[in-house]
Amino acid sequence: MSYLGWMYATARGVPQDDAQAVRWFRRGADAGQAGAMYNLGNMYANGRGVPQDDAQAVRWYRRAADAGEALAMYNLGIMYAEGRGVPQDDDEAVRLWRRAARLDEPNAQAVLRRLGRSW
Repeated sequence: MSYLGWMYATARGVPQDDAQAVRWFRRGADAGQAGAMYNLGNMYANGRGVPQDDAQAVRWYRRAADAGEALAMYNLGIMYAEGRGVPQDDDEAVRLWRRAARLDEPNAQAVLRRLGRSW
């Protein structure tokens, strides 16, 4: 389900259709697929196929992060750092980036290096 949503979101073998992508990501998320939860968060964060909604993006990133999705941890950290959909909280952002970095997420590792933080 998550892969089919990705196909619609990126026009891989099917016409690009954000509404269909959201439909498939939601089905995958409801089935417990962490990648689908992460992708659904991206759709809400960017207003693709759904109205842009930072609170919903945070909700889906958090579910994906809780399921072990490192990219969701990274993106959720960004949301905390920027105060998008949640109160701004640098400590929580760093905590999330450290979790993601320990899972070898290169974006989180790069942010922590720029901040002079270890993971």
